[in-house]
Amino acid sequence: MKEKDMEVRINGDNGPSVKFRIGLMAIVQVIATLITFGVALKVLSADVDRLKIQNDNLQKEVLIIREVQAKILALLEDLRDEQRYQRERIDKRWGKE
Repeated sequence: MKEKDMEVRINGDNGPSVKFRIGLMAIVQVIATLITFGVALKVLSADVDRLKIQNDNLQKEVLIIREVQAKILALLEDLRDEQRYQRERIDKRWGKE
């Protein structure tokens, strides 16, 4: 593979320069790494979006469960009130006789 000399100057044109060689494979590897990183970020973004949707659905289900739970608790309280009423009625009936 053919390598090219590259010169990088520090502090503009008048500053000291650093020379190094960059091979074609190194450039290809950097580009491939950047592309892979970009694809990984897109996949990660899609996963995050999917998780957000699942979270929204879960929150809706939790609200439904809480509503049903509140109805059940209200029904239990009504049944307890009815039971108290029936006990009082029985006590009054048996107490009078």
